[in-house]
Amino acid sequence: MASPFYIGNRKVKLRFLIFIVLLILGFSYMYKLLMPSYKYTSIDYKKITMEKSIPVLLIRDEMVFNSPIYGKAIKNVRDGDTVNKDQQIAVLYKENYDEHIANQLFIVQDKILKYQEGKLLDQVLEADLGKLGLEIDILLDDFRMAKKNKNLSLLSKKESEIRTLLSKKNKLLDLRTEPDYYLSKLYAEEASLLSRIKEWVIEVNAEEAGIISFTIDGYENILGLDALEKLTFQDFTLLMANKDDQFPSEQNTKAEHPFYKIVNPQSNWYAVFEIPIEECYYKVGDRLVVKLLKDKPFDTSVESVSPYDGKALVTLSFKSAVEEVINTRKTTMIIEKTEEGLAIPAKSIYNINDGLGVYVYKDNEEKFINIKINAQANGIAIVEPIITNQLRAGDRIRIGKQQE
Repeated sequence: MASPFYIGNRKVKLRFLIFIVLLILGFSYMYKLLMPSYKYTSIDYKKITMEKSIPVLLIRDEMVFNSPIYGKAIKNVRDGDTVNKDQQIAVLYKENYDEHIANQLFIVQDKILKYQEGKLLDQVLEADLGKLGLEIDILLDDFRMAKKNKNLSLLSKKESEIRTLLSKKNKLLDLRTEPDYYLSKLYAEEASLLSRIKEWVIEVNAEEAGIISFTIDGYENILGLDALEKLTFQDFTLLMANKDDQFPSEQNTKAEHPFYKIVNPQSNWYAVFEIPIEECYYKVGDRLVVKLLKDKPFDTSVESVSPYDGKALVTLSFKSAVEEVINTRKTTMIIEKTEEGLAIPAKSIYNINDGLGVYVYKDNEEKFINIKINAQANGIAIVEPIITNQLRAGDRIRIGKQQE
């Protein structure tokens, strides 16, 4: 028979011992339920590309020039054309101009052009005259031979043929001399019309060299290059919220009102956008590819990143193709960024005391390592440790509670 179990002077019954064992097992079970166990994965090294669609504001180096008079504008260049300084870009007709006289001038000038294009006719006429002269000479020889032989029937026939050829030659000579008189009349008529309309026609020449546009949106004098340093978050929000007041090119101009703008093609142009700071994976100098205007790709770089109150104002710089966006002020841009580095699941990132990091399992213990995110897409983040060499490819990191 087993000896009884005593605690002090008290005898302990078997059922009490069983109760204690069950209680310990119960606490152990509850501890396992309450204390999570985790699964782990290895840090990889890979490349990812992320895309983000975002509204942007465009800034260009541009100047606006006013119309000198009220009246009708006939433009000689199109939006996006490159012009030289002092190059004629338009003709303005004052309000009191006679459109009937202007139409007459256009008709006369068209006739002159068509006549000048038909100058090749003279060369054709000269060739025909030479051919006729040769045929006449041959017929004259035949006529002399028929006369010598007293062949009257042949003589009559050759005489008739000579008369016909001489008639043709005279007609060709008339055609060759008539256009000179006709052209002189056209020139005289053109000069008369020009003198009548000279008083109410003004030629407009480009005041600067560059890329021209007759479309004005009203922001040209506000959003110049000097705005890059002055633009605030409040300014950006207000400008993006305003209705896009774009004034397209019109036939009629108003004195001292904006008529055209010249954009400097040698200067960079810029796109500005706002983004939550936690989604801002861009840093100064990053090379990016963006898509504008129905997915047309543009190469760009990050010019500046200005954080403020949980947001960042990002400016991208472009070196070329400003003519493609010369009439665009606000649009949606798709930004692509490709980043290569340490790749981890996004769900393995923890925010502890306002600092992002991961739990690294090493030497049978976990250690929290602070990180920064360089890119994130499709559940994968490219990261780097705040302190160099604290993370390496192959390290084991916690990614969440173990699934049962």
